Amino acid sequence: LEDFERVLDINVKGVFLATQLAAKSMIKYDIEGSIVNMSSINAQVAIPGIPAYCASKGGVMQLTKSAAIALSKYKIRVNCVIPGAVPSELNIRAVLFSEDENEARMNAIAPLHVLERIGKAQEVAEAIEYLMNAEWTTGSSLVVDGGLSLGMSNF
Repeated sequence: LEDFERVLDINVKGVFLATQLAAKSMIKYDIEGSIVNMSSINAQVAIPGIPAYCASKGGVMQLTKSAAIALSKYKIRVNCVIPGAVPSELNIRAVLFSEDENEARMNAIAPLHVLERIGKAQEVAEAIEYLMNAEWTTGSSLVVDGGLSLGMSNF
């Protein structure tokens, strides 16, 4: 229970507090614009052994939708990005693999993607940039996963 609560605190409460802080500042200074939250493909695709993570990332999707409704009257759009497997320093530290082990694991799951490769951080950044500028998009979750969620039946 302690681990479950810690994951929810970081992934859901953290996003809630950051969204709230950004929104309050935007409203105070009359700034119209966009907030983009980060979720994970595990918001839509459950994997055994990480139920708290999957639940928390699903929570980020719903939090994004609720915030989009609440902040629309201030002309603040709220969306989220749902990335698939992308190597990063955080992934390496989070799962306690060495960089070489992490790369081997990422390469092993590459065939599960419809596009047959893992993602790049730049590709996720491009999705964030799109949502920051998409003036008629709010409450949406943009999946950027190379088709991983389509191929998860092979997982």
